[in-house]
Amino acid sequence: MAKKDPRPLDAGLASLHGKDEATAVEWWKQRLTLIAAIPSVAARAGAVIPQLRELSYFPSDERRRLTKARMHAFLALPFDQQ
Repeated sequence: MAKKDPRPLDAGLASLHGKDEATAVEWWKQRLTLIAAIPSVAARAGAVIPQLRELSYFPSDERRRLTKARMHAFLALPFDQQ
């Protein structure tokens, strides 16, 4: 049986564990802005996958908190970046 790699899939998202709401929203705004700048639709979708997988490793209350922060950050972005 292979050993599980202990490194996070998304180190930036893993660093948000335990941080306050404002920090999480700002981090998500920055990350979503970077993803919006990717020209290919398939590449943008691929850029989101590691974040979603990393969220699945968090406890449910932390996952809900970070997902809520992601939604607030998304709504705060300009329409062309959403």
